[in-house]
Amino acid sequence: ETVELTFAGIDNANEYLRLIGYLERHAQVGRIVPVSAGPDRAVFQLELKQGLAAFRNDVARYGVVAAVEGDAEGATVFDVR
Repeated sequence: ETVELTFAGIDNANEYLRLIGYLERHAQVGRIVPVSAGPDRAVFQLELKQGLAAFRNDVARYGVVAAVEGDAEGATVFDVR
């Protein structure tokens, strides 16, 4: 399943690179395609091997990112810790 996800709370290039590294190592993430980046957030298309619900449950265990409510445009948002 390919989904577009927004990651908020990215304050600098080091945090962006840390997020990319985390996603690259994540067992459920296949392909990662950057869509856009702006102040405090980045949007990616992610190929999720077991779907969004499984990804949400898995990331909740590790505390690197956390699911939050969608934004005004209805995007699925994760907060980078």
